[in-house]
Amino acid sequence: MPTSTPSNRHLQAAQQLLRRAYRLAGRKAGLFYRPGPNDVYLVSYPRSGNSWLRTAVAEMMFGESGDEYTEIHRYVPTVDMPIPFWRVKAAPFHAVKSHENYLSSGRTRGYRRVIYIVRDPRDVVTSHYRFEHQLGNHPEDFDSFLNEWTCGRVWPGSWATHVASWTLDRDPQARDDILVLSYEDMHARTLESFRRVA
Repeated sequence: MPTSTPSNRHLQAAQQLLRRAYRLAGRKAGLFYRPGPNDVYLVSYPRSGNSWLRTAVAEMMFGESGDEYTEIHRYVPTVDMPIPFWRVKAAPFHAVKSHENYLSSGRTRGYRRVIYIVRDPRDVVTSHYRFEHQLGNHPEDFDSFLNEWTCGRVWPGSWATHVASWTLDRDPQARDDILVLSYEDMHARTLESFRRVA
């Protein structure tokens, strides 16, 4: 009888279920870092420069960002990836990474100070495709991915909706607490952009 091997998508679904169970158990036990009222959120659509900015922010805040990129969560935690609170570097406030749409969940209402990074969508979709394709999440060709991406069927949904949710649709009272940076400006005028963040 031939044995079947689970597909990459099945393995990812199982891993996702395990991560959810781990997060739920950890949250109930109070084991994970929870963002505080003074924290600053680094928000963007995926593949828009968030990782670059969070490394720079960690260097500005702590003078280091870890020996390997996998350690960045100790300096700039991610809302979607729980980390035990004792592993997060102590500081009066933290920068916290997020890819959530504004008001996609109740927790974004607590995002009082936000740095939103926006990047040319043509570059975003190309980078997103390469990243997802390397992970085996979207084995189809670029044109098929582009169609799914444009229709908002690729996590975390439509690029246009994401950007508008943070830059146009946000509560007007909260607008003073958002700094919008463009990836292209960060690339062309790096020091000036990072000074705005500091």
